[in-house]
Amino acid sequence: MPEVRFEDILVLWLSQAHVQENGVYELRQKLDHRFVDVCEPNSISVTSIVPSVFAEVAADVVGDELIVLVRTDHVPMKLTATVSGLRLGHTWRFRQHTKADAEANQRFWSAWRQS
Repeated sequence: MPEVRFEDILVLWLSQAHVQENGVYELRQKLDHRFVDVCEPNSISVTSIVPSVFAEVAADVVGDELIVLVRTDHVPMKLTATVSGLRLGHTWRFRQHTKADAEANQRFWSAWRQS
């Protein structure tokens, strides 16, 4: 596999946002600590964010917090965000395996036949 990733999906409501002076809505949502704890530090990013109605949307993860900026005339609005992070301890993209790895893998997957 190229990468080992975890994903989390968050549903946010614009009605809970803070309105900035320039009319842009700002939402801040803490990520689930269990999700953050199983991901490599600084590997979590926003892979998608979809508003329920037409809007300009920007999103980023800073530390353990999802920050979303929205410019729209449609309130209330639902936003569905997907965040993804690399599994803790699995930072390689294409790991090289040895012959011993392959043999151990073969023994593991063949063990059910011996039962």
